[in-house]
This record gives sequence, structure tokens and C-alpha cells, in this order.
Amino acid sequence: MEHLVRPFIAVFSDVPDFRHAQGKRHRLPMVLTLVTLAMISQQNTLGQIAAWVHGLGWETRQRLHLRHNRVPSYATLRRVLLQVDTSALAQALQAWVEEVLKAYFPTATWQDVAR
Repeated sequence: MEHLVRPFIAVFSDVPDFRHAQGKRHRLPMVLTLVTLAMISQQNTLGQIAAWVHGLGWETRQRLHLRHNRVPSYATLRRVLLQVDTSALAQALQAWVEEVLKAYFPTATWQDVAR
């Protein structure tokens, strides 16, 4: 079966990673995916996001293919959120939403979606 849309984590591969290679434990796309999933789960502050991420169970961590099943620290989440290129992030998310719309609603326009 052909995939119509890139996996959600792939959306963030277009966002440039500002961090230096040395000491980097978590890939930027995974950090951004975890933050997004936490926010979808109504975790809106950095403390709530970090608590949600740290509360992920062992099985979920394995399914996400986290390196050594470890999640990013509060400090890592904070640094990423403060320094991520928000323009690139917005462009990546918009491109993914457009992929979804084209794949599942090929004749729809943005005006149709807004109704």
C-alpha cells in the first residue's frame, strides 16, 4: 500500500538543527515531534510538556525508536523551543498540512476546509 503522506516525524526533518553535533543525544525531528504530541495532549507550558514527555511509558518509548529509550531533558526541550527556527518550522508544518489536504481532499480548497 502506498503512503499518501509523509510520516509526521518526517515533517520536522526540513527544520535546520542549530545544535552542535557534540553532545547531541536526540535528533531534532524527534524532539519536535514529542513537543507537538504533548501540545496536542493539552500540555501547554514547558513544565507540562517536559512532564508529559518524561511520563511516556517504556512501550511508547520503544515504539518511537528513542535512542536507548531515553527522552529529552527539560533543558533540551527548553533550548530547542527557544532556539528553533520558527519560520522553517511553520513552513514545514504548512507543507505537511497541504500534503494531507491534497492526499485526502484533492478537490478541496482552503476555503472549503474553513467552512
